[in-house]
Formats: sequence, C-alpha cells, structure tokens
Amino acid sequence: MNVDLILWSKRARLEHAKVLEELKVKKTDLLQSEFSENRLRLSRKIGRMQLIPIQLVDPLSSTDCYTRTTQTGNIVFNSGVSHVRQATPLRILPKVEQLPAMFSWVAINKNHSVDDETELRNIPYVDGDDHDDTFIEEFVKNYDGKVHDGANVIEDTMLVKIVDNLIKQYHEERGLNFSKAEASSVSSLPPPTIIIEAVLTLLEKEVNVANVNELTKKYAHCKGDSTTPLLPNLDSATAISATREQALHTHRSLFCRRCYKYDCTLHPFEVPPATFKHKKPDISEPTEPCGPHCCLSSPVRRSLRDKSAIVGTPKAEPSEPTWTNSEQTMLRIFRPMWPSNFCQLAKVLSSKTCAQVQQFADKETVLSPGLFQAHSSPPRANMTKKRQQQRRLWTMHQKRQDMGLKTGEGLNNLYNYRPCDHSGQPCDELCPCMINSTFCEKFCLCSSGCKNRYPGCRCKAHCSTKQCPCFMAVRECDPDLCTACGASNFEPDRPDSATCKNVAIQRSQHKHLFQAPSEVAGWGIYLKEGAEKHEFISEYCGELISQNEADRRGKLYDRYMCSFLFNLNNDYVVDATRKGNKIRFANHSVNPNCYAKVMMVNGDHRIGIYAKRNIQSGEELFFDYRYGPTEQLKFVGKERYDAGSFKA
Repeated sequence: MNVDLILWSKRARLEHAKVLEELKVKKTDLLQSEFSENRLRLSRKIGRMQLIPIQLVDPLSSTDCYTRTTQTGNIVFNSGVSHVRQATPLRILPKVEQLPAMFSWVAINKNHSVDDETELRNIPYVDGDDHDDTFIEEFVKNYDGKVHDGANVIEDTMLVKIVDNLIKQYHEERGLNFSKAEASSVSSLPPPTIIIEAVLTLLEKEVNVANVNELTKKYAHCKGDSTTPLLPNLDSATAISATREQALHTHRSLFCRRCYKYDCTLHPFEVPPATFKHKKPDISEPTEPCGPHCCLSSPVRRSLRDKSAIVGTPKAEPSEPTWTNSEQTMLRIFRPMWPSNFCQLAKVLSSKTCAQVQQFADKETVLSPGLFQAHSSPPRANMTKKRQQQRRLWTMHQKRQDMGLKTGEGLNNLYNYRPCDHSGQPCDELCPCMINSTFCEKFCLCSSGCKNRYPGCRCKAHCSTKQCPCFMAVRECDPDLCTACGASNFEPDRPDSATCKNVAIQRSQHKHLFQAPSEVAGWGIYLKEGAEKHEFISEYCGELISQNEADRRGKLYDRYMCSFLFNLNNDYVVDATRKGNKIRFANHSVNPNCYAKVMMVNGDHRIGIYAKRNIQSGEELFFDYRYGPTEQLKFVGKERYDAGSFKA
C-alpha cells in the first residue's frame, strides 16, 4: 500500500466518523422535536376535554369481595358501591391443548436466491445445558469471528456523502475552485481512483463490492448519475416521445428472460439474451380493407405490397390527427414486429385508424430511412435436412441418457445450470455445460444445431411413463421444445387443458393443503383433496443457498433439532426455515405416503413432492428425509411415535 493510499484511507475513516456523528446528532434532535410536539399535542387535547372526577371506593378484602353459596352452586359478587348484588353460576372451563411451537417464517411460492452470510447477524439464543457457551464460540468460528454489531453499517446516502467530502478535499489540495455551473459538470465525472481505492479499503465488507469499478458504479447509482435516465410512465401526463431503445431500456435490464417476469429473485445474475426464437403468431398482411378509411384503399399503399416499392406519402385525411407522446412511443416499439401491417398496428394502438398510422409511419421513415423498412423474408431452410439434424440430436441424446442411467452419473451428480456464453464457437470440452454434464438449454448462446443441446420429446401421449425421454431424464417437458405432446397448450381458465401431464411444477398444479397439529410431532400438513399415485402434490420452496452456507446454518438447526434443509444439487440447497410454503411441515417417515424428486424445469432444478400411493382426503403427508442411522435418533419420526418412544 503506497503512501497516498494510506493517507486517503485515514481521511476516509475520519470522514466516516464525522458522518456517523452527524447522523447521531440529527437523530437525537429529531427524537426530541417529535417528543415535544407529541407532548404539546396531548396537553392541548386534554385541555379541551371535560373530565369528571371519579369517586374512589375503599378496597374490599378477599373475603368480602365474593360469597359462594353451596346450595345453588352460584357465586355472589360485592362491588363495594351501592349496586345490586349479582349472582352467576360456576362452571369449570374445558382444558385447551396448547398449540405446538413454531418458528416465524415468510410464505413464498417460488425459490428465492440469497447471498451467503459472511457475517453473523446476531448471536442465536440456545437454551439447555452448560455447554451453550462452547457451542456459541464454535458457531462464531464458522464465520471467522465476524459478528455484525450494526455500528459500521454503510448506507447509500452515507457512501455518497463520504466520497463527496473526499472529492472536495482532493480539489482543494490542488487549488481547484469551481463555480456553480462548473461544479455541476464536474460532479458528473467519475471520482478519482485514489479516493475509490481508499473507500474500498475501509468499507469493502459493508458495501459488498469486490473492486474499484463496482464501487464506482455503486457510487454513481446511489448519486443518480445514470447514463440512461429513467423515462416517465407512458400512461402519465408527463410522458415524453422516446425512441424504441429508451422505452425498452428498463425492460431489457430488469426483465428476466428465464422467468418471464420483472425483478426475478431466482436468477440474480445477468441472463444473456437467448438465441431461441419463440414462434410468433402467424398474422399475415390483410388483403381486404378493414374499414371505410383503411390504408388499403390508397393506391400508394397498394404499391407497398411490392417489397421493392419506394415508400411514399398517401393522401392525407382532411384533418391531420394529433399524436400524443405515448402513442408515438408505442408505435416505435411495435413497428419492427409488423413493419408494413398498419392494420395490425392500429388494432394495437386502438386509438388511431390504419390510415393515420401509415401516415405517421411514413413520416418516421423519411426522417430515419431504412430503420423500419420491410425486408423480404429469408428463404426457408430445407426441411429434410432439418429433420435429419433433429433425428441425429435425438439419437445422441438417447445414447447419452442410457449411458448416464447405467453409470448413475446423471442421477447422483447434479450441477446447477448456467447458460454457456461462447457465441460463434461450438460446444467442446471447455464448455461449462459439457464440464458439468448438463445439456445446453434454449437459454445458451450456442447454435441451435449444437450436439449438446436438449431437443425435447416427440411423445403423443401424456409423458408420464419411461417411454418419454423427458420423464426418463427427470425433467419436465419444455413448452417451447416439446410441441407434439401438448406441453405448449394451456388455457388459463382450464389448468388441466394440456394433454401433457409432465408440466405440473411449472404451472403450479399443486393440491390444496391445510396445516394442523400433527399426530406425530409439532405441526403437520394434510391433504384436503385426494391424490392418485405419482400425482404432483406441491413444490418444496425456500431460500436457495450455497452448500457452504447450508453447512453453517445446519449446525444451528441441528442444535434446535429442527431443520428444513433440502439438497437441490451439488451447488445449492433449499432452506425453508425462514421462507417457504406449507409443504415444509410434512414430517419424516421411512414408510411415507409421498416422495420427493428433483426435477429440471426450464433450466432450473426444483423439488417436487409426489404421491407414493393413493392418498385419501384429510390424510397427513409424510416423506423420507433420508436421514442417516445416527441422525434418525435426533429427530421425531413416525415410527418412533408409533413405537411409543416419543411422548407428546
């Protein structure tokens, strides 16, 4: 560490202490002002109230307070004031069984990926014998002695203030004095590297960054110096006329291409754009006018059917319509989907006719020639070669699957799937999918003809037997790949409309469960409706944590003798202790009525709970936790309860 970095690190620590002191003073002043205002408000309210003094009554002794009459079984109460005596019968209340204890948890319906806790957030409470202190000391050692005390928490506002103060000192030392206009432009520049390195050395653990570039980006994000400013809502009155790239910036940065939703909690890492092309609905260009003012009635529009025709300006309507900023932006968003189908664009906008849409689109084309020009469709690929290539993929996939079943490699060694990113290069021994013995999925950037790409199934039945390659590979059918079995057929009003029965987890076709005190231990989960053999019951959801984090948490759970850890693959574990769903209350049994199976669902490993036999309505659910012989003695199972070794 050089001399300058040591000097600026000391200054960073000093600024950190100053900011903490300022926040402490502000918090104290705020509490004092709120207390004074609240006390003044209460004093005014009491002053406006007309209070009547209450006549005090001398307290009665325990013997004078009530008199019990043995003849009638009643009890007479004496209030001590001039009231009529009251008599009430005595009845013994029935004993109410105490509800089982339960740790608080958050209900979720899908796995949530969380970061490893490198610091112990709090010292856990452990009751029991005299070895508690020894257990706590050993437990803290798992976190390298790092205990979060809350004193050095660095919030975003504190980070910005520390860096700004250091930048001010940096400029003052060099004699740089800026005016207000110059200061605004200088503040938009990235801070000096020496300052970022000093802050990183001091606050690396608190701000959770790894290098100078990440801290610079975090500082710019907290300060609001974003290179792409957020646009106002398109439905608001402050909407502006934006380009297609500006309007879709939030969609491309926040939308998960694997979950098809915003702010995905399962894939926190950046997902590369998929090369798989979804089949779009075949909307052909209309040949007949859609209305009296259709653009097809214009001779210029008729000439546009020839793709080589030059875009012209049709006859304008008597009054040129007014386009709002929202309508202009929406047209730019949907124009590449239907470059010359103005009737379809008018249906999407629903506020303009197709002639008006064509008139505005032609003006946009003149201003930006070639941007929305309709291109001729590429020649269709030779279907014979495509079928031959598909058959080769099927044959290689079947051979590889048979080899994995014989050796047991595909069932025991499960690795988390990460899309390979080597566009332009074939998948070889260096491909992460090949190294982890996983198939290339539709989210990988390799070519569609990759030899390692999973092709899907060609079943004509329900895909619920070993004849289906997806069922044999312990994965659900992909709606984008398995089109013959009906996995892509889905009606929201009819969840069972799909002919394929191997899509239960991804469509949340779970059974109705209810929670109640268990007949074995603690709480249990019961089935409200019957289930047939091998029918999907529920998904086991929780926090997706690493194996190292699971080892640290598991030591505390073993001490509590209550664990909800479930191995997902060689990389991750599902922990339903803090977050989960109701199936977490299913108890253990070596002769259960359910079984768990890890399924590959659209590139993600997910845990499904299935019926091992026909289960009646109202029956409690059990599945095998796969404990070892020594671990079974630590937990209460169904067999121990039946044998009488457990007393409720």
